[in-house]
Amino acid sequence: MVFGFAKQSGGSVEVRSEEGRGATFRIYLPKADTSVLQPLAHDEPLVQGGNETILCVEDDRKIRDYVTTELRNLGYKVLVAADAAEALAIGRTRGGVRSACSPTS
Repeated sequence: MVFGFAKQSGGSVEVRSEEGRGATFRIYLPKADTSVLQPLAHDEPLVQGGNETILCVEDDRKIRDYVTTELRNLGYKVLVAADAAEALAIGRTRGGVRSACSPTS
């Protein structure tokens, strides 16, 4: 993922590995053109949630709890799942979502 992001951004990734010492990763990205950046108004929220519902699927409990809290603070209704099976079960109860692997009938 990091390699793909760096390449798409016009950058590169350098990896050096030494036995018994570990690995060093250097990520090089092009310098941003700061002349096109505009400061955000401090009184204007970045995102305003409305009636949207977001399904948060994350196996790490700490990350899941953080993301859920932040999304709710932005005004979203959040459904939470710890893995794909749980997410599919939530989807089935809320609108007939089926697994991409299951046959359609």
